[in-house]
Amino acid sequence: MTAANRYSSPLAERYASAAMLELWSPAVRYGLWRQLWVALAEAERELGVPIPDDAIAQMRSHLDGIDFDAVAAYERRFRHDVMAHVHAFGDQAVAARPFIHLGATSAFVTDNADLVVMREGLRLVLGRLVALLGALDTFAIRYATVPCLAYTHFQPAQLTTVGKRAAMWATKVALDQGLDLNQANTRGETALHGAALRGADSIVQFLAAHGAKLDAKTKQGFTTLDIAMGKNSMAALPVPHDSTVALVRSLGGHEGKDLE
Repeated sequence: MTAANRYSSPLAERYASAAMLELWSPAVRYGLWRQLWVALAEAERELGVPIPDDAIAQMRSHLDGIDFDAVAAYERRFRHDVMAHVHAFGDQAVAARPFIHLGATSAFVTDNADLVVMREGLRLVLGRLVALLGALDTFAIRYATVPCLAYTHFQPAQLTTVGKRAAMWATKVALDQGLDLNQANTRGETALHGAALRGADSIVQFLAAHGAKLDAKTKQGFTTLDIAMGKNSMAALPVPHDSTVALVRSLGGHEGKDLE
């Protein structure tokens, strides 16, 4: 893989996959610029601009094989990345030289090419996110009843469970992937927050039911806090609920497991 086919940065060198590095490489990005210039020329010709067939044919025949040395020379001359590529493309597609980038701004190629690269990057990440959901499924089931202290605004908040938090992470990952949570028979995080533990009317009963060792003073502290919190009552401590877990299970390949 040459320098033109590989995106480079300290973070990329350390963490990115080969496929992602290639996707964000100069060859791919500036190759997209050339594809956009072809699409622009074809659209302009349809609208009546007299662009000859030979011009578009030459542009199409030079979508690859960018002369990066020529681009660098033009960049030193013009101090403009887009104009450098316009002139280098024109050197290869001579018949198209008067029409490349005609009527466009720099953002036409820079912004649209970046959008395409970002879309394809998300597609690469999607497979890994589905694998992540499977791992979170296993984790949430394993730690469904392990109590932990939640945080809000970097401050200690009410008690929750490790499994419930893992299910919330999974829900956010699923939402980021554009999954239709309603269609998947779940209401997402809203339902997660509102779901009460089956058979547990308070945080104390929940912890006691799962073997937590609490002395009377600690129990009283929880009860008092429960009443004082009011709107954020811990009387219904949520954990991964049927609907959310069903989604995580189905994506992770664990349809038959019972979270609780």
